[in-house]
Amino acid sequence: MDEPNKPEGAEGQRKTLPPQVEKMLASAREMEAILTSKLTKIDAVSLEKSEMAKQEALKIKADVEEIKRLSLIQTYEGEEALKAKIMEVNQRIETTTRKAAELQKQAVALHKELYDELSTKVPQMKKNIDSISELPVDQKKIYAAEVDHMIAEAKERLAETEADMAKINEMEKKLKQTKPETSMTRDELMGKLSQQLNLILAPDKPGETGNAPSQSEPAKTEPQNLDKPESPKPTKPENQKSKTPEKPKPNKK
Repeated sequence: MDEPNKPEGAEGQRKTLPPQVEKMLASAREMEAILTSKLTKIDAVSLEKSEMAKQEALKIKADVEEIKRLSLIQTYEGEEALKAKIMEVNQRIETTTRKAAELQKQAVALHKELYDELSTKVPQMKKNIDSISELPVDQKKIYAAEVDHMIAEAKERLAETEADMAKINEMEKKLKQTKPETSMTRDELMGKLSQQLNLILAPDKPGETGNAPSQSEPAKTEPQNLDKPESPKPTKPENQKSKTPEKPKPNKK
């Protein structure tokens, strides 16, 4: 919020501001300090989440390649190594998702603190603005609208953060439903892993509810059948391609 112009004396010395203006400026500085403190902490949490997601994506990519390699080894040792790798990946997915949930919980708490603290300051801030007799009515309305916008934005960010928290909680629930077990067959384990990778790589896709890979749309970054190469799509022969018939040209007179 812009501060009102401060008149200066003949010698360049600032005159004492009216008490109402001093109160308004003090309230503005207090709100600015709250914003700076909370947003700095929120940014730190967001950065940690982002870095963790990048590292996990690289690990998942390497794991998928390793699982593909192990799936080609048709021996008992290869089978056991494949199962062990799938269980290892599952454990890391669970750990990473739990860490993401904890970071998101911190973000929600910080956004709530920011909204609550601003909410307690807004009424007094608006009173201080209204009490400044030197301010035109239109200018008072502009300042009051800026304060309202600030609190509305804080409320909106809180709602968005809470919605993201709900998504992570739902993902954790679905990951538990698709958890692989050591007693499962190789194909069952591969199917469970594909479902889990779909959940974390494409959480917002419709239909990603823990179904078998063949029953849900695949994620672009994750093949559905990790142990089978993708079949090439059939193409139409040239003589079967439909062509739009050309319109007869009108005879020139």
